[in-house]
Amino acid sequence: MIILQQRWDRQSLTLKGFFILSSLLLSLSCASLIYAQEGLESAEILFSQATLAYEEGRYNDAVRDLLNAHKADSQNTDVIYYLGLSYNALANHAQAAEYLRKGLEIEPKNNDIHYQLGVALYGLDNFDAALKEFLIVYEIETQRENIGYYVGLSYYQKKDYQNALTYFQRNVSTE
Repeated sequence: MIILQQRWDRQSLTLKGFFILSSLLLSLSCASLIYAQEGLESAEILFSQATLAYEEGRYNDAVRDLLNAHKADSQNTDVIYYLGLSYNALANHAQAAEYLRKGLEIEPKNNDIHYQLGVALYGLDNFDAALKEFLIVYEIETQRENIGYYVGLSYYQKKDYQNALTYFQRNVSTE
């Protein structure tokens, strides 16, 4: 009887240990999921605060919140796009270009990102690269506000006056 009792106690302890370990692993998994969900929710809150700050012209505040949102959700192209917008508004075109290129790695056909990258590159006096980005947008959205102007301006900076005039005229005719 004592031998059976000892065997039962060992099995009982083994089962208890198994259940405790299983419960612990399950709790850790749930905690990880909750933390990930909270991270995404906080990224959304930060993004909302940042867009409000951007709309109010508080670009430094927008950048701060967007960088924190980007840490929580680095694949969010809306966050990346607004980082580009905010850095362009602050005339920090190098930072804008860096983030906008990351955005294009995730979403290569996003014309808004191509357009803002063109603005950033133009601000860096990289007119060839800016023209390339503006032309990508122009090919798909010829009616986009000011796109013909920016294409023409890029050609003008490259001293290609004939193409500059052509796109300036197209821009005026689409307004």
